[in-house]
Amino acid sequence: MSALFVAIAETTEDLRALGRSIERPVPRSQVLGAFSRASHDELQRTSDRAGGFFVWGVRPRSDSVLAWMQMQQGDHVLISSVKQYCQIATVLARYQNERAAQAIWPSEGTSEPREFLFFLAEPVSIAIPRKELAEFIPEVPGELVKVDDRQIRHIADHFGSVEQFLRKRILKRPGKAPALDVSRLMRVAEDIASESGAFRAHSVTEGRRLELEAIIRRRGHTPLRQRLIKAYKGRCAVTGCAVETVLEAAHISPYLGDRTHDLSNALLLRADVHTLFDLGKLGIDGSNFSVVLTEELVHTNYRVLAGRKIRLPERIEDRPGRDALEAHRSTWGL
Repeated sequence: MSALFVAIAETTEDLRALGRSIERPVPRSQVLGAFSRASHDELQRTSDRAGGFFVWGVRPRSDSVLAWMQMQQGDHVLISSVKQYCQIATVLARYQNERAAQAIWPSEGTSEPREFLFFLAEPVSIAIPRKELAEFIPEVPGELVKVDDRQIRHIADHFGSVEQFLRKRILKRPGKAPALDVSRLMRVAEDIASESGAFRAHSVTEGRRLELEAIIRRRGHTPLRQRLIKAYKGRCAVTGCAVETVLEAAHISPYLGDRTHDLSNALLLRADVHTLFDLGKLGIDGSNFSVVLTEELVHTNYRVLAGRKIRLPERIEDRPGRDALEAHRSTWGL
């Protein structure tokens, strides 16, 4: 599972530095001029993948450097400014280079250089108060902090993986609009996983185990899925598909505390429809329970679903909540 880091940028100096290298890319000449030619090809690939050089760094302090040393390609970083998280990005590479730090952030010449660098995929701007995520990411002092294994397990228990947590809790927030386009972020993560072997098993047995684990996680919270199958009589709410092996528990709102796994916050969906729902390509009108599609899907085979009334459980208390469906639809601008 990918690791999750928090980079803290709170001082005026930090915020100026963010503006130079995170909120906009660093000029190519500044970066390449500070590295030996032997590193240029690798750096250029990093730039091509990210659409420019987006970079952050930490000063030579023991706790921050220890966290930096644990960073791997494909890990995720939340950048915190003052009392809120302001960017999220994926790690592409890391280097120790004092000369590069001084070239990127020349105004910090009187302080310790941010020589422990990490290059990122193009950051996605967010605005989430730290306290909203305190259950999953407790505040810990330091320039760079790795979220500990206990908290990662807590995240996995609720969302299945760090990536699902980021997608559902951070990148897709009920009631917030306009929606974020996370497709580029996902493509970068997939490219990294493919190149690094994150999806590669070391034996046939391990490969089968990983595949089954992925299927189970994707199907959703197991007790919830079984209750949904019973409530929807084993049929997809949207398509009516009755092949139980491809039916999944889809949360409408990613997290509602103890009510997250209520049937009123879930739908039983065929796997492909679940994916479209999670990516905001398909939604449900809470006023009449009809299917709403993006313009993109209207021109595909999925157009037959547009306006279709979904199947509803017989028991009113088992039916999806209208407010939750409307919040999902609003989030994605459907």
